[in-house]
Amino acid sequence: MELAFHIRTPDSQDWADKFQKEMDRLYDGENDWAEDFPLADRIYVGDEFCPNRLPSLSELEGFCALARENALKITLLTPVLTDKELENHSFLFDYLEKWEKGAEIVVNDWGVLLFLKRRNSHKAKLCTPGGVCLSGGRLFNKGFKDPRLGDAEGLALFSSETLGLLNESTFDHPEFQRAMRDLGVSRLERDLLPYGNPVCRSGESGIHPSFYFPFGYVTTGRVCWTASFRQAEGEKFFPAGPCARVCDDLRFELENENLSFRVFQNGNTIFYLYPFSLLSSFIKAAKRENIRLVYQGLN
Repeated sequence: MELAFHIRTPDSQDWADKFQKEMDRLYDGENDWAEDFPLADRIYVGDEFCPNRLPSLSELEGFCALARENALKITLLTPVLTDKELENHSFLFDYLEKWEKGAEIVVNDWGVLLFLKRRNSHKAKLCTPGGVCLSGGRLFNKGFKDPRLGDAEGLALFSSETLGLLNESTFDHPEFQRAMRDLGVSRLERDLLPYGNPVCRSGESGIHPSFYFPFGYVTTGRVCWTASFRQAEGEKFFPAGPCARVCDDLRFELENENLSFRVFQNGNTIFYLYPFSLLSSFIKAAKRENIRLVYQGLN
């Protein structure tokens, strides 16, 4: 099993400590999580949901220095980007292409993916020593995550089609995997479906999977409610508008009698917490299959 930590600042040093504490808090101390995982060998930086949370050049340099000091590899998460945002952040790709082997870029935007494929078209293939590997991000993967489904077990027994609805996603289809391989993608990043069976699927194409925990995302959007905080009237609710990064310190748990599991909002995205039984079963499967797990907490 591989383990990666998503960190927000280059001065992060105590991620393992925070990991254990947050997992204890979220799951009421039901498990000694540290015993289930190896030491981390990679850090994830950036954000797949919001361009305002992408690092500056100095921050990326700091992340790379941190990775080097701790013998870690680095993965950059990127969100949906407009043409202007892509132009403004292309320095991140320039820097990582000069980085040592093992660097990855997670892409959640077809335009960004094609842009990066063209940039690397002179290479025989991606993921060569010194090259940057491309991963397909979670936003490409569509699956059933509605937290209001009451009787999932009953629905699963209704027909093979409903069982498939709860267990299958875009990334499970061989045709999609082959198409991603043709675009230079070597890894697919995904969540556990909340009503599905905890199965590790590597796929026929041989693309490697990464699974995020302990949260999956339900939905996201370009207009951010929390970005409107501290903004003057008339400057609220604009895509790619001014942002005070309130989400760095503020998050909410959403409550409703119809929710089947715990749901949180952080920035422009709604997340669901994996049920304990689902996560613990999946960790056992991930160990057997040597799957990469990515810890992405609520920060």
